[in-house]
Amino acid sequence: MIYLFAALYCEAEPLIKRYGLTGDGEYPFAGFVSEDGRIRLTITGVGKTYAAAAASSVCTKFNVTSRDFLINIGTCAGCSGMSGAYLINKVTDGDNGRTYYPDMLYNTGLRENQVTTLSRIATPGLISGESSMLWEMEASGFCDAARLYAPPDRVQLIKVVSDNGADSGKDITDGMLRMTVTGSLDDIAAALDVYLNVDDVEIPEPVEVSPLAEDFRCSETMRQDLIKLMIYCRNSRRDASLILDAMRNEGLIPAPDRQRGKEALNEFKRRILQ
Repeated sequence: MIYLFAALYCEAEPLIKRYGLTGDGEYPFAGFVSEDGRIRLTITGVGKTYAAAAASSVCTKFNVTSRDFLINIGTCAGCSGMSGAYLINKVTDGDNGRTYYPDMLYNTGLRENQVTTLSRIATPGLISGESSMLWEMEASGFCDAARLYAPPDRVQLIKVVSDNGADSGKDITDGMLRMTVTGSLDDIAAALDVYLNVDDVEIPEPVEVSPLAEDFRCSETMRQDLIKLMIYCRNSRRDASLILDAMRNEGLIPAPDRQRGKEALNEFKRRILQ
């Protein structure tokens, strides 16, 4: 199954029509689903915070598995002469410098490029100094959340160039974005068909975290966070045992109380994601 995420309805509308998706309520994000249940699309809202929240909400509500694809689709700014749809091979957060590298394992036919996520609209002045970079406002937030639920090859991003930067949001209309996605709809659909037809693989059951939960003195919320981290380690083939052994040697775990356990869990997360 593929889960699509778009910031705005006008970006999603061509896909909704192409696949005959129907409204599936708001939870708290507006959702649309195909008749066969293989495609679910969510409208996230603009910005990386909303993108992260929507990805987490959907993955939790619908019990997303490691076999599912999480795909962020939207428009972006690019330098003069750039157009069409791109498959993103690197995401950089323009605010904190954090980077994400989706695994490029599937031949979608799309050109590849990298994107920088900003907390504001990319201006022409900013873009003029770059030869091939793409700019948008959701990708890093989406990746930050999605990677906790799916392996790197199942977290994908498709961006379509709509403009060469704008001085304000008033310069970018719904009609412009709708037309941009429509113009690349065949290419996007071809890529999605590749993902839809990837053979399922057997995924092992989620890791048992009860002993670890005791080491971290987990509350139920902390336990759920720990489960997500261990699933991430498994999917990304990170050896969590090495980090945990080091933390034990440093006396960070077993934690003496809930507060120290929370601090230790945050440190565990930091080491895993660095």
